Amino acid sequence: MTRLERLYDDVHTDCIDVHDYHFSYTKKAACMKFDDCATIVLDRAAIDSNAEEMTLLAEEYAHYETGALQMIEATYNAPNARINRIAEEGRAHRYAINKHIPFDEMTVIFDRCVYADGLDIYEFADKLDITPEFAKQAIEYYHQRGERW
Repeated sequence: MTRLERLYDDVHTDCIDVHDYHFSYTKKAACMKFDDCATIVLDRAAIDSNAEEMTLLAEEYAHYETGALQMIEATYNAPNARINRIAEEGRAHRYAINKHIPFDEMTVIFDRCVYADGLDIYEFADKLDITPEFAKQAIEYYHQRGERW
């Protein structure tokens, strides 16, 4: 079972529906919750690879798990709304990294990639089945926490 399949199992275990919907050119995924019903929407036509799908699904699932769901309401343009959205994005992003790219697992793969020929971020991301951008963010996140390789 791949990491993506395990993630889909986790999502379905939490009774979250996953639907395909074409957003626009700028958005590929969203998580919404109405009362007790949660839904993650992915624009599969815009997703280029399994790694990108894994990354998007992990981040949207983290929004659900942390409760960092951005509300569209009358206060959307309030002065603190942008700051709150940025804080919620950061909280969900950190949660997704901690849960889906644990430091211990990342360290083993990181060591293999570095000792082989120097760190190739694309090979590293491919082994974790995530996007290179998400891999770079995870490396930076763990580095800022003081974790050492």
